[in-house]
Amino acid sequence: MKTMFRPFPLGFLFSTLEPSALIQEQGGPCAIIASVQAFILKNILFVEETPAPDNWRQLTDEQARQLLVCSLCEMLNNVKTEKFTLVFLRDHLVFTSCMTAEKTDTESEERASSNSPEGVKNAVQCHASEDVAQVVNKNIAMLEGRFGVLLFLYSVLLTKGLENIKSEMEDVGEPLVDESFGHGSQTLINLMLAGYRVSNVWDSSRTLSGLELRGIPKQSSIGFLTLLEAHRYCEVGNFLKSPMYPIWLLASETHLTVFFSQERSLTGSESEREKGLRVFKSHDQQDNGFITSDQLGSVLEDLDLVSDPEYVSFMKERLDQDSIGIILLQNFLAEFFPGEDLLADDVKPFKAFHYNGLGLREEDGTKKVIYTEGLASIEPSDFSRIAEQQIVSCLKTKWPGVWLEWEGKHVPSLN
Repeated sequence: MKTMFRPFPLGFLFSTLEPSALIQEQGGPCAIIASVQAFILKNILFVEETPAPDNWRQLTDEQARQLLVCSLCEMLNNVKTEKFTLVFLRDHLVFTSCMTAEKTDTESEERASSNSPEGVKNAVQCHASEDVAQVVNKNIAMLEGRFGVLLFLYSVLLTKGLENIKSEMEDVGEPLVDESFGHGSQTLINLMLAGYRVSNVWDSSRTLSGLELRGIPKQSSIGFLTLLEAHRYCEVGNFLKSPMYPIWLLASETHLTVFFSQERSLTGSESEREKGLRVFKSHDQQDNGFITSDQLGSVLEDLDLVSDPEYVSFMKERLDQDSIGIILLQNFLAEFFPGEDLLADDVKPFKAFHYNGLGLREEDGTKKVIYTEGLASIEPSDFSRIAEQQIVSCLKTKWPGVWLEWEGKHVPSLN
């Protein structure tokens, strides 16, 4: 516990310049802070599916605090299996009638202190979401305090359940947090965003040499895009790339930021084409861009399309006219989902925003945490520019023809 506390002496605090933007004072806990920020934005912009008011950026301190409470509770609910377990500093805990407490540290009383990890003494348990909201609301000051980020991390892990965490892990020895710098692993990011402690970003599971490698099992509320995909080190699956809401975590090699918009047409329920792409890739375990002709029947069956033998045989000949025994992805999509890859034709230029908890550096060396606003457009083709911005490279893994014009003098950074 001591080694984990060093990189996380930080609470959930909002910027004085942007009332709903969390401040990240150090480089380590961005996996947690950026994830919480994404849920805060979701709860501002998409409350009960109604459009946010034009003045959504103008919040009182109490409104921002309640958004934080709501977002933390939602993330805990995403990982809950049996009951909620919340970790707080013992000496500052405000009890409520709906919770039970159990001591998690049996060391001497005098060692307990809010200035050290030994002050983390109590885990409180709740069974209903309403009770969790009450407990978090009563103790929100503690989460805004020095160890708030770490207390929330512990709460997520214990609410998920250690046995459940182990059952989802491929490598039990894999750390969630780097001990030296506090950087969160991909596994921690997936846990915060989607509620699953898996280390891969693809859809569902893949089998490699008889070993099952787990990915994201269903569409996430918040999306994830990474610069590593732009460099062709990995490929993010559709469940993270196309989330329920137009909010994405953007990952560089060392940091996480948030890209978001109020344009709901960017996301939503999985389209038939997206489902077709996902199912096809689940049968293309090596990412070759093709399947064998013999796999076509299984793909059609998984998609609930016509899969009787005569039809499958006909489609094999149609999609594999050279009789080489493979069916290309592009041919499959063109045949079964023609005209469905036309997002750019439907989406007009839209307002986009970027959040970086480390802030924007001013000429005098000071930093300010505010949302950077710009105008985004998605073109049918990729019109790449020389010396492309990192953020554009990252977004092109989702929209190859995207371009952005930012307001003001600051170009958002992924670092």
